[in-house]
Amino acid sequence: KDREALRFILRFVPLIVFTVPELVNFYWIIPFQGFFFEFGIFIFVVLQLRSIGQSVLQNYQQAAKSQMYEKLAMTDYMTKLKNRTAYERRIYEYKEQDVEEDIYCVMVDINNLKKVNDTYGHEKGDLLILETVSALQDAFREHGEIYRIGGDEFAVILSGLTSTAMEELCQTFRGSLRNHSAVCSFPVDAAIGYSRFRKGEDQSLEETFLRADDRMYEDKRSRK
Repeated sequence: KDREALRFILRFVPLIVFTVPELVNFYWIIPFQGFFFEFGIFIFVVLQLRSIGQSVLQNYQQAAKSQMYEKLAMTDYMTKLKNRTAYERRIYEYKEQDVEEDIYCVMVDINNLKKVNDTYGHEKGDLLILETVSALQDAFREHGEIYRIGGDEFAVILSGLTSTAMEELCQTFRGSLRNHSAVCSFPVDAAIGYSRFRKGEDQSLEETFLRADDRMYEDKRSRK
């Protein structure tokens, strides 16, 4: 801050330097009256504009870096989906809002990831995760936010849907999984469960997600 103040003061030096000769010129009635004063003003304005430009550029660069770092902090490196931190922030935002519309909470857990890792290698395990993400995006990308909240766990938050539309999206997801499985050398499968948060019925969104999680595990057990 002291350096900034010093730089600001130093910007007045050219103005002062060129103003003194102009005052002498004025009182001595020397020809070329006004030149030194105008030139001093010109230098002063140029320096001010340069300083403003540098400040704007620095602020822009800082803002761009902050946005980049925030995006990295909220993004899962492997899948490029929003991560658990972003998921928890979204839950907090819903708590702070007075949500009027119904919210659907979807929980998804990949089946047989450990088996694929052990049988085909971790490279295929990573591919299984990405294939599941692709199926999630096929079904839910246009309707809600998808999060990777664990190694093989995903969550989706949707709003403004009917129960019929929600069930159709789940069926779309299951169909997409079958399509991906048909072209892979290993099974692409996942358990899914969803629940609806309705104002006045649930105390918190966490309760809704817990119910969705229970239904997801019921689906996983039924498939085994």
